[in-house]
Amino acid sequence: MSAHQVMVEAARTATVVAAWRSGLLSRLERGTSSCGALASELGLHEEATRLVLEALAAFGLAERTEGGWRAAPCITERGAAENVDELARLYAHLPTLLASGETVRVDRDESYVRVTPRLGEMFQSAAEALAAALPPVDGLVLDVGAGSAVWSLAMVARSPDARAVALDSAAVHSAARARASSLGLSERLDTLAADFTTAELAAGTYARVVVANVLHLEPAHVCERLLARISPALRPGGELVVVDVLAASPERAAFVASYALHLRLRRDGARVHPAAEIADWLERAGCNRPRLVSLDSHVPGMGALVATIRG
Repeated sequence: MSAHQVMVEAARTATVVAAWRSGLLSRLERGTSSCGALASELGLHEEATRLVLEALAAFGLAERTEGGWRAAPCITERGAAENVDELARLYAHLPTLLASGETVRVDRDESYVRVTPRLGEMFQSAAEALAAALPPVDGLVLDVGAGSAVWSLAMVARSPDARAVALDSAAVHSAARARASSLGLSERLDTLAADFTTAELAAGTYARVVVANVLHLEPAHVCERLLARISPALRPGGELVVVDVLAASPERAAFVASYALHLRLRRDGARVHPAAEIADWLERAGCNRPRLVSLDSHVPGMGALVATIRG
C-alpha cells in the first residue's frame, strides 16, 4: 500500500466515525434530505456537511439524488446501518483495548437477543449455499449455539426427512421459530434451552451437528473441548460441520485481521482459528479429516469444515 492509499484509508475511517458521531449516517439511512436541511436538523456546519457527504459518496456510503442526499444501498440493506452503528460504538473502545486489553463491557445476553435476527439475514445466502453443497440428511440436525437456526433450517429445507434442533438460550428461541415459520418449517424445528458448553447430549442421536460462528468466540482449548464433547452425539456415519471465518487466503488477510480485532474487542480469548487447527481438533474428537466447503463468495473468508464421525 502506498502512502497515498494510507491517507485515503485514514480519511475513510475518520469520515465514517465523524458521520456516525454526528448522527449524519443514521439520518441518511432514514431518508433523503438536502445538505442544508441535514446540517440544520443536526446542528452542523453546512459547508463541512457537504464535504463529508461528498466523501461518503466517494466511499460508496451515500448517494446524491434530485431530492438531496441519502444512504447508499449497502447501508440500508438488511439492517446494515445498524451494523455500522454498532461497529462504530465498538471501535470507539479500541484505544482502551490497546492500552489495557479490556474488552467492551456490555450485557452480552441482551446484545445477543438484539442481533440474532439480523445475523440470520446476514448469513442466509451462505447457509443456503452450504446446504446445497452437502448431501440431504435423514434424521436430526443439531444446531449448536443456533441463534436464528439459519444454518440448520437451510439444511432441513432441502431434506424432507430431517428435523432441526436449535440448542441455545431460551431468549433467542423466538428468532429460530420466526425463521422456521417464514420458511414453512415450524413443524420441523425443535428447541433445546441449554448452555451448549455443558448440555448433556444423548449419544448416537444426531445425523448432523452444526457448529456455526461459535468457535471464534472461544480460545483454542475451549473449542477443542467443545468438539470432543459433542461428537459422541453423532450417530455412526454422521457429520460434524464447523462454519466460521477461517484464516485462509492472502486475499482475505485484511478482512480476517479486522474481524480478529472485532472479536477481541467483544470478548477475552476470542480469535479467528485457522482451518488446519480446527481440522486437527475434529480428528482428535473422533472424526475423519474434514473437507472444506468455501463460502467466501457469500461472506469474506467464511468456510465450512465437514467431517464424518469414525466408527
